[in-house]
Amino acid sequence: MEASQGYRAYALLLHMIEQHDPAFARAIHDLPGQKPITISPLLGAEPTRERTIALKAGDRLWLRVTAIGEEVFARVLDCLLHAPSGSSLRVDNADFRLTRVISVPGRTIWADCTTFDELRVRAEPARSLGVRFWSPTAFRVGGTRNFVVPMPEQVFGSLLARWNQFSPVQAPAELRDSCRDGVWISRYRLSTRMLDFGNHRELGFVGECVYEVGPVVPPAMAAWLVTLARFAYYAGVGAKTTMGMGQASLIEPARREAAPAVTGRP
Repeated sequence: MEASQGYRAYALLLHMIEQHDPAFARAIHDLPGQKPITISPLLGAEPTRERTIALKAGDRLWLRVTAIGEEVFARVLDCLLHAPSGSSLRVDNADFRLTRVISVPGRTIWADCTTFDELRVRAEPARSLGVRFWSPTAFRVGGTRNFVVPMPEQVFGSLLARWNQFSPVQAPAELRDSCRDGVWISRYRLSTRMLDFGNHRELGFVGECVYEVGPVVPPAMAAWLVTLARFAYYAGVGAKTTMGMGQASLIEPARREAAPAVTGRP
């Protein structure tokens, strides 16, 4: 089967929600603009050079789903937890069985729960911060082209817009100016990846990028940058985050050398 199944995984997630809460599934589907959920590509197997996955009976794969906002989180989790163990799930031409839903923080690095206030309180100004882009990430330019360089304006601008759409406490719009005038890339380890969406492909980048925050950026703004970088773990970055793109996280200092690959299991 095709290695990138984010767009089919999104359809699968909506189907699972619909089985328990049809009205909520329709509301998510019809919501304009950014949606308060993200979903990863199908993970747990290494793709071949032909961007396919060879599967056999007994193979275990997994998906990561995030939800933003208390009501959305509660309803998505309720729907997933009500899916019977052993439920038949079809992705592309492969049949799977649901074996477990992990939602307890700490059971895997991919499961956590926080609030907007906690993200803000935890943040302290930093003059260097790294972001890891786990799945292909890109930014729309002109509505049709993908920009595949993690420039500060694009990365933190995307997170700023998402934060201000869903958070009751707004981040300052001046952050965009701070990113343009006082934040730059100091080092990176990136490569491009192509995701197949059936009738078209999307180019994105994966890897790590470290940003330096200059002295022209006030401490309060520098703290907001850390907040937004941590927010990326829950909200995703850039385009098509409901279809497998834009999975990202702040590289915490203690984890910079220890984080697993995106294809690892939970």
